[in-house]
Amino acid sequence: MLNARAQAVLDAWFGTPDSAEFGHPVKAWFKKVASLDAMFHERFGTLLEMHWKAGLPRGPLHHSARWR
Repeated sequence: MLNARAQAVLDAWFGTPDSAEFGHPVKAWFKKVASLDAMFHERFGTLLEMHWKAGLPRGPLHHSARWR
């Protein structure tokens, strides 16, 4: 079983197992969508900061001006 915070990130990105989008590619994954970026920043910004401060790998989000 996943940590609740990890599950929340996965559900936000992929949808919950009972949602219509679950298991299907989402067009927003492949382009810049400000509202999606804002939602992830608001919901998970603190979690990402904790991740990075712990020395864990930084991905493309780290290089975005919004996350600095």
